[in-house]
Amino acid sequence: MRLRTPGEIVASLPALLGYHAERSIVLLVLGGERHRLRLTMRLDLPDARDPAVWRAVTQAFTPGIAQADGDEAVLVLLDGDEESARALNAALSDVLAEHGMTMRDVLLVADGRYRSMLCVDLACCPPDGTPVPLTGAATAAAVSTGKVILANRNELRVEIAPPDGQAADRATKVLALVLSTARHGSLERGIDDMSDELDSACAAALAGDIPLDQAARLACLVAVGDYRDQAYLHLVENGARAHRALWGSVCRQLPAQHTVVPHVLFALSAYLQGEGALATVALEAAEATDAEHPSVTLLSDILAAGIQPGEVRAALARCMGPQD
Repeated sequence: MRLRTPGEIVASLPALLGYHAERSIVLLVLGGERHRLRLTMRLDLPDARDPAVWRAVTQAFTPGIAQADGDEAVLVLLDGDEESARALNAALSDVLAEHGMTMRDVLLVADGRYRSMLCVDLACCPPDGTPVPLTGAATAAAVSTGKVILANRNELRVEIAPPDGQAADRATKVLALVLSTARHGSLERGIDDMSDELDSACAAALAGDIPLDQAARLACLVAVGDYRDQAYLHLVENGARAHRALWGSVCRQLPAQHTVVPHVLFALSAYLQGEGALATVALEAAEATDAEHPSVTLLSDILAAGIQPGEVRAALARCMGPQD
């Protein structure tokens, strides 16, 4: 589809992000003769206006800018103000120039209206802004394929929300039982056995939540390096959809402190499906428990750099697959 006007870009942001964002900074990187969208990045819009804040925002976007290999960018501030837009444009334009890119437009969106901060034609961009179209081409296309555009970012967390109350108590007891039996070798698995268990678990997860004891067993297994590597390899070889269902089921049934790696595996599955916002939310959940875990830091670097899902899939297949 083509996004021909600034209004169409703004109206399509919910489809590009997966939800209706508020108070956000969105940077779209475009490249090639047809100005194709290479990367969409979003950060919360800070309340402070200190230059250090804008430098931090710029630093957060820089790895993605460097990786995207684009020609130009469009900056969108949702619920922002002119002062913030101008300060951020100045900071980002310098970084873009370092990577051979220019800022094509800076759009300020508030109260259902948008306007360009770079356009001086009042007939095109009146001072009070232009109404945002009710829907955009990307949103219409997403809905036609069955994709659900969520109301806000918090709704992304529902898919991996941990249990509470009696469900959390029950999960803790099952985990304790699994860990106690592990001392007698109950979690020992060969590579083929681990692959078979992941096969059956993925199939079951596509139909609904897997049994709690299996969720606990898998969470314990992927805490161990060799089994974790096997889970990564199984994911890239057997498809992200099934693994997203599997690790989402594990995360929903177990307390968060036991699901660092399952959250990372869920995030990776979502990212390979093109669900960058969902991947970020899942990674944040893992970081909240153990920000220094090697799997967490690895995926954090991947998301920050904006590496294309296909490249991530190929790299994991090479790293985790049989070695000559």
